[in-house]
Amino acid sequence: MMTRNENLKTYSIKEIPHYHIYGRTDETQNLLPLFWNGSGIEVNVTGSELWIDLDVDCSFHEPWIATELNGAFMSRQMLLPGSYSICLFRSMTFGVPKTMKFFRELQAMSEDDDCHVFVRGFRCDGEFLPVKEHKYKIEFIGDSITSGEGTYGALPDTDWLAMYMSSSENYATYSQSARCRLPSDFPGRLGCLLRMG
Repeated sequence: MMTRNENLKTYSIKEIPHYHIYGRTDETQNLLPLFWNGSGIEVNVTGSELWIDLDVDCSFHEPWIATELNGAFMSRQMLLPGSYSICLFRSMTFGVPKTMKFFRELQAMSEDDDCHVFVRGFRCDGEFLPVKEHKYKIEFIGDSITSGEGTYGALPDTDWLAMYMSSSENYATYSQSARCRLPSDFPGRLGCLLRMG
């Protein structure tokens, strides 16, 4: 059985002193809604363990999310309906700052009014430090090609499914276009507002 970390503290979104929100959303709510693909939250923490608390629902198009740790892609997964927590990392060196980004992969789905991802907060055994500010922000606005429909899956897979849609590997912000053409020390954040069309 996994050893439980007794030093974890629970923080609602409103109790976290430092974070950065990606995407267009309503920051005034007690729950942080992630409506668009690429929308998400980034924190910088000193803890050895970090969990994110979520409220998720859908009737047909299950939401997918992805995570990045210190700028490196770490995971991608489907979320099932319910209120629960996901471990973003554990057993890391306590006291060393780690930047964790959690973001929605699936675009807004007008066919599924129940489809939503709300971030309730985090559980961590360290401090929340300021998130690095960037001088520039570039937002890509586009359609299904820009949003990465079909960037996951095998070449012959042609089903129109949530698991094949992506903001971590798409034509606008991550793969062969903007990220690769900008210098590695570019002082900016890339974001997207995308919808199939």
